[in-house]
Amino acid sequence: MTTIESQANIDTQTVLDSTALFEKALNSWSAIDLSSLQKELDSKALEIQNYQKESLLDRKDLATQTKDFKKLEDNEKINKFNQLLKSYQNVIDSMNKKNKNVETLFFKIYRSIAEAPDPKPLLKSSLENITTSLEVDKLKEDNKLLEEKLLKFADYDKLKEQIEKTEIQMKSINEAEIKAKENEWKSLLEEKKTNWQKDEKDKILQIDILRKQIQEHELNEKMLKLKLKKKSVALGEDDYDDDDEEEEEYKEETKEETSNIKSVELENLKNDFETSQKRIKSLENRNEDLRREVSLLNSNIAIEIQKTKKEDSKQINNLEGENSLLIAKLEYERKENKNLKNEINSLKINFDRDSKYFEEEIKDLKNLRDIAANYEDVKKELEILKQIQFGDDELEEEEEEDGGEGKNGEKDNQKEDKKSNFGGSNVSKLESAIVQRNKKLNNDLTELRRENEEKSKKLSELTIKITQFEDEINKLKDSNSRLETDLMNFDNNSSNTNNDRWETMSMISSVAGSQTNLNKGKVSPAASIAGGDVSNSTLISNNGSDISLLPIITQQRDRFRNRNKELEEENKKQYGKTIELKREINSLKMDNRELYEKIRFLEHHQNIKNNSIQVGGDIENKYKSEYENDLHPIEQFRIMETKRINSKISPWERIFIQITRTVLSTSVTRWLFVGYCLSLHLLVMILTLSMLGNSSTPTVVSHSGSAIGGGPGKGSLGKGL
Repeated sequence: MTTIESQANIDTQTVLDSTALFEKALNSWSAIDLSSLQKELDSKALEIQNYQKESLLDRKDLATQTKDFKKLEDNEKINKFNQLLKSYQNVIDSMNKKNKNVETLFFKIYRSIAEAPDPKPLLKSSLENITTSLEVDKLKEDNKLLEEKLLKFADYDKLKEQIEKTEIQMKSINEAEIKAKENEWKSLLEEKKTNWQKDEKDKILQIDILRKQIQEHELNEKMLKLKLKKKSVALGEDDYDDDDEEEEEYKEETKEETSNIKSVELENLKNDFETSQKRIKSLENRNEDLRREVSLLNSNIAIEIQKTKKEDSKQINNLEGENSLLIAKLEYERKENKNLKNEINSLKINFDRDSKYFEEEIKDLKNLRDIAANYEDVKKELEILKQIQFGDDELEEEEEEDGGEGKNGEKDNQKEDKKSNFGGSNVSKLESAIVQRNKKLNNDLTELRRENEEKSKKLSELTIKITQFEDEINKLKDSNSRLETDLMNFDNNSSNTNNDRWETMSMISSVAGSQTNLNKGKVSPAASIAGGDVSNSTLISNNGSDISLLPIITQQRDRFRNRNKELEEENKKQYGKTIELKREINSLKMDNRELYEKIRFLEHHQNIKNNSIQVGGDIENKYKSEYENDLHPIEQFRIMETKRINSKISPWERIFIQITRTVLSTSVTRWLFVGYCLSLHLLVMILTLSMLGNSSTPTVVSHSGSAIGGGPGKGSLGKGL
């Protein structure tokens, strides 16, 4: 960062040096006034050319005269010598005059050009600057395009990470689905296995039951046989045969009965068995379906959880991408803000330079105004020239629009009248343009004055702070001197003898004196503690006192260093605060302007009076002028049209329009109006219903009275009911 800052400082210094050189060159060449100098040199060059021709002719004449003089005899030579000498003297005088004129011209040019810098390197540098500025513009455009592309691809890394995450999530989802299917089939197989085991157990139980039934039937047969034997024994042997026959018949009957019973029981058992099997199968199928549904639900839940996770991760990635884009945009905006600040600074520098240049021009113009006494004559001539310059074209156009009616004399009169009118209008236009420019300059001047006042206030505040800091420093110096005196007193009390004390003091003062000579007259803390005249003190070595005073001096030095650091930090903080205050002032300016616009809007829509919002006259006029200057011309035209239309409307219509505007201005007033209308409707409905109810109640009373009175009332009441 330090290297970048140093490079930036070097660049700014070079820029300032180059601007200073250019300003110097501009001032010097503007003082030279090359165009007027060239004109003067042109006239002087013609004079010098004439001088050359004259000198050539003079030399030829002298040559001919000398030749003629040489040809003459001695007597004639004496007479002609004076003439020849006069001609020589005349030629020499003219040559001297010409030489003086040339010398004066040369020295005039030399004086004007002597201090002027060489324009060649400046022109070269300006040409290089033009080429570099074009290249810089191209590079800036390329840089902007690249930055815009970079903004678009700011979330490239995030998208890459997102794709990788989605691939991992897809793999995990596929694995989860496969696991879910495996679990489903496993659960189905386990369910079927358990069902088969249950069927096997049921079959074994049925076989056991049937075996038990067979055993019971066999026991019953045996019991019947025994009973029959007992009966036969009881009845006797005679009847044995009959009994055998009866027994056989009985057996057959019992067999038939048992067979019938068994068949019925078997059928019942079969039916029960079939129904139970059907029920078991249906239950098994249902159980399998339920197991499958449970496994599917588990798998679906897992898949849904993963899907929700995926969606959440997608949303998070999208938000991160948007965040990265926003960060990139923010950095881009910061860069643009920096560039704008640099442009503002450059514009400020240019403005200062231009203002200086304009001030100098104003001074020159003032001098010219003082010099130019015949201003009114020149103005009249200029108006005439303007009439001649601008009048003919417009007059021709107006004559074409008129259709060429009238005679030549009438047209000439119209031309002269229109020329005079056009000249006046042109002058009025120029004057209005000058007035507008003057107004703008006055506004700029007021703004600059206001800024100057603010800066002067800040300067006064800073001077007050500086005085406070100086007071604090003086207080610290006083406290330091007190501390030093206390230390000196402490040293005096702690020392054993006065001789030792003075020896230590003389030693320290001599050391301090040598240090002061080295430090160019600065007084050290040890010298302030020791006191006395430094020049008269002598060096006496005392190790004990030197050791006792050195830590005090070092502590004092450290305290001063810390205090200096604290003061530097406070200075930096104050500088930062001043910058922040400047920013706040600028933001307050913008806020005040916006507030004034809002006040104007509220005054227009809600007809707020001056009692509710009171603004100072000067401040209001200032913001009013700024607001009206910033207004678009179409908006100004619209305001003028609304004023014109409102002026034509009657007062009752104006009141009605104002009421409708106030009602429809805000949502609260609109809802209140709706509530008011509804309440009015409800009130009217209730009143009408109550009126109808009141009108119908007397008939009911008459009917009831007749019913109480007797028979006819009964009949009428019944009919009424």
